[in-house]
Amino acid sequence: MRGNIKLRTNLTNKDDWYTPKDFVFRFGVFDYDPATTDEKAQEFGLQSYDTIETDGLSKDWTQYKRIWINPPFTRKHEFIIKAWETYQKAKNEIYILFPIEFLTTKRFHSTVGGGQTIYSEWSNQL
Repeated sequence: MRGNIKLRTNLTNKDDWYTPKDFVFRFGVFDYDPATTDEKAQEFGLQSYDTIETDGLSKDWTQYKRIWINPPFTRKHEFIIKAWETYQKAKNEIYILFPIEFLTTKRFHSTVGGGQTIYSEWSNQL
């Protein structure tokens, strides 16, 4: 960790871990989040977002340029599939927060293109 950012999560229940605003904004401003709450969307200044009640997985993400996703842990595979399918169509920027150990699983790699090499890049600001 560098700078003034503190990497803390705020556990609200077993499936909701919220990312601190300062951390998210290190990657820029986003125009859509398919897995958030009304309160978090307001905090982040999002005009377009979905919650568990509005079901972001059922929506079309191709219309958005920059998407931030911190998916519910128990549904992370559904969100990665939707993100991969969306990226294949729209070539938009999609940032997904996952535990590092998930990125090393066979299920992850088979989900995102059947074994294609996945490149991840850490922000120089972190």
